[in-house]
Amino acid sequence: MQEYTGYTHHKAFDFAVFVNNTKVLKLLLEKFKEYCCTEDCTVKDLLLSDDDDNNTIVNNACDSGATECLTILLNEIKEEDDLKEILLKSNNKGNLPLHNACNQGATETVTVLLDVMQQNKELLETAILARNNDGHTAWYLATTEGKQETANTLLNRLPEELAEKLKR
Repeated sequence: MQEYTGYTHHKAFDFAVFVNNTKVLKLLLEKFKEYCCTEDCTVKDLLLSDDDDNNTIVNNACDSGATECLTILLNEIKEEDDLKEILLKSNNKGNLPLHNACNQGATETVTVLLDVMQQNKELLETAILARNNDGHTAWYLATTEGKQETANTLLNRLPEELAEKLKR
């Protein structure tokens, strides 16, 4: 697999998710598939590419609370292992997409992430219990940043035993 290094494309995708513009995002994805995708360069490669802070487009969508764009991006990934790789990729601060969504209080975005992760118990547990470089879980970030609705949504949607592990 060839590493995707199209930073210019990344900026365009980042802008689309920053403003949560689904029309632009769909057009960019369509053109990316038409002109850039090969056996060696796929949408997965695009979604795993990162910027100078190691933020992926998915991480940036979560940071922006761009729920509709996040849904479009995640629907592009068909393989469970690919989805796991994308959702567990951290940035320079050690934040996963879930950390970014919780830190911003993006409750709807957290809900989308949890819906996707509920299908894979290992992915869900790994993402929920993951600690960033400061040793904080996504739930901790939501609680300390005053994003109580997001923190409650996260806890209430977890299996009870996982919620208990998280609170320890």
